[in-house]
Amino acid sequence: MISIRNKITCGMLIAFTAITFLTSCNKDVEQFANIPLPPVTTAKTLGDSIFANPRDTLFYKILQKGGLLPIINNRANNFTIFVPDSNAVKQYFISLGVVPVNALNDTVSRFILNTLPAASAAAIGSYAIVPQRFPTTSIPAV
Repeated sequence: MISIRNKITCGMLIAFTAITFLTSCNKDVEQFANIPLPPVTTAKTLGDSIFANPRDTLFYKILQKGGLLPIINNRANNFTIFVPDSNAVKQYFISLGVVPVNALNDTVSRFILNTLPAASAAAIGSYAIVPQRFPTTSIPAV
């Protein structure tokens, strides 16, 4: 008799707890406002700016080989790119020992386009890309 009473009491307590738990969370899912997209401008894209600067041709080749140009040329994306000039890119490959010390930019460019794996080029290019917009006014002067 006591065992049946304990089972009924325990069962009712479990049922009451389940009903209380399931009916207490009837709140609607919170709706968020749409995030407005930045206006599309007719200004040059990041890829156009890098291509137009003669000091950044080797980095442009890295972006080209890595397949990153369509991403940074999309006007809907906001990126900041810390672009190393051609001398820095050349020194990087010299430090790896893949091009000779006295290599010309043309030699490094051929290495990037013909020998460097696309995955490596994408990794090198992605390292300099920040997926946010940092205006120069937000960077403190040193």
